[in-house]
Amino acid sequence: MEKKQINMLIIKEEVIAKLFDGTLLEHRSGNVELKSNWNQEHGKKICAFANRTLDGPLWFCVGVNDDGQLCGNTEAWAKQTEEIISQHINQYLDPQPTCKSITCHNIENKWIIIIQYNNPGAVVYWNKQPYKASGTTIAPMMPEEVMALTVKLPGLSDYTSQKWMGNANDDLVKEFAEYISDTFMPRVKSKSEIPKELSDLLK
Repeated sequence: MEKKQINMLIIKEEVIAKLFDGTLLEHRSGNVELKSNWNQEHGKKICAFANRTLDGPLWFCVGVNDDGQLCGNTEAWAKQTEEIISQHINQYLDPQPTCKSITCHNIENKWIIIIQYNNPGAVVYWNKQPYKASGTTIAPMMPEEVMALTVKLPGLSDYTSQKWMGNANDDLVKEFAEYISDTFMPRVKSKSEIPKELSDLLK
């Protein structure tokens, strides 16, 4: 029996191209979810999939049937549904950086909505409850599961555990190092010319 290959879609253009061709299927793309319409309960699936800690982006497509065919919704539907999704995301999703974008797209006069999201480095909650996914089953996470996932993840603001993706400016680094060595440290040692609050901490 031939085993079907599962591909992870990395950029939105790939998702749109497959939607245009009618070839986007959940079982062939491990980071895609298709829904014909939106309701608040779908946020639990976004939460659960984000807590799977998959590398790369996750895609939630609204206005698409399970077989990958577009539902044929209007622009008015897209605008109204996008507003509802945005309200629900703002109200129920935590942390907010989980959701990267919510965009409407017109494919041959059939409108769809694409939600791009990922794990932000912390346990994701929907309406104050974290969820997990096992296959197609969505269930609340137990406290011990939340603890285990929290330890596994780098943390939303723990930048020391995350990869540096930028480029250092050697001149700025040198200038900053010279400031620390020649200006800041002498002031700290003498406890002069620094705010009283900082001076108190150095006592």
